[in-house]
Amino acid sequence: MTEFLFEDIFTVTRLDPDGRKFDRVSHIEARSDQLDMYMQLDVATDVYPMHPGDKFTMVLVSTLNLDGTPDTGLFTQVVPLASYFVYTRVDLVILSNIECCKL
Repeated sequence: MTEFLFEDIFTVTRLDPDGRKFDRVSHIEARSDQLDMYMQLDVATDVYPMHPGDKFTMVLVSTLNLDGTPDTGLFTQVVPLASYFVYTRVDLVILSNIECCKL
């Protein structure tokens, strides 16, 4: 099984704090339950609606292949790990501002 690089449950604290900028995407702010981390994230809320107080699990992995092998970079219709989640976003992670957590 693919190793999770990060996993925590987050609670949405604010939705579109600077006003809505796009029709189908909302900017959320959330705080994690276990590590007390703060996160800002853009979510396709037309596909996966979110509201303040909602909880979601954030998981980061280096590959979507269940056996842990690296992605080839080619699009395939089969994304096994993603089938375990309601909403999956394949993206490049950009860390701009990190509030350290209490360990």
